[in-house]
Amino acid sequence: MKRNKVREILEKGGIPVGLFHVFQEPYLTEMMGHIGFDYVMVDHEHTTTDEDMISRLILAANASGIPVFIRIGEINASYMQRMVDAGAAGFLCAQVRTREDIQRAVKAIKYPPMGNRGVLPWSRASLFGLGQTLDEHFRTSNQETMLFALIENKEAIENIEQIISVDGLDGIMFGPCDMSLDMGIYDRWDSPEVTAAMEKAVAIAHQYKRHLIGLVLSGESLERQISDWKKKGAHIILYAYDVYLIQQLFLSDLAKIRKSLK
Repeated sequence: MKRNKVREILEKGGIPVGLFHVFQEPYLTEMMGHIGFDYVMVDHEHTTTDEDMISRLILAANASGIPVFIRIGEINASYMQRMVDAGAAGFLCAQVRTREDIQRAVKAIKYPPMGNRGVLPWSRASLFGLGQTLDEHFRTSNQETMLFALIENKEAIENIEQIISVDGLDGIMFGPCDMSLDMGIYDRWDSPEVTAAMEKAVAIAHQYKRHLIGLVLSGESLERQISDWKKKGAHIILYAYDVYLIQQLFLSDLAKIRKSLK
């Protein structure tokens, strides 16, 4: 497996910046690398993207030198193995609730002794069996493939230390929208209950030296959002979402066009 740019930046003390990728368009994926993003996070929780398209997005991203991570809605070992064989750099696992959830994810994407991932010597991830031995492939894959947990429900907060302490988990992201929904206070992302849950998750992530992903949205408050995440000790920034960014651009420009035509 090739070097994971995100892990490489982290090891050098930098903060990788990626795009949350909803549109299934390889040209757009490739362009993100040329623009200067360090990675893309493909959403496969709320989209109908099929596996073949994701493999094409991975190829496109790699063509411009960036890795692909996938947000998944459930931990499915067979699916996760196919995606890492296709070259995915790792996963953001949504709806994590227990320690066992993350343990199953680790086993799915790591070769023994860390996990029980099966091997295809000629997979894309193994460089089609060219350029590195199988031993090198096993070692680099276990080293470079990354795993993150999306903390977004009350059960995860109840089990947060057991989840974060799992060997093989690289970090977490906090989901305030789903957390507020699970708490029965939807659309109150900054409520005391949601804020307390986030602070607890962040504190334990730092305690176990796990990476923290900070999600930011475009707009006038972008710099403030970045500042807030830096204060929280975020190691990775995820800029969201391509569909939202295009929507906002079109709404703004269309309003200007309508106004100019009056």
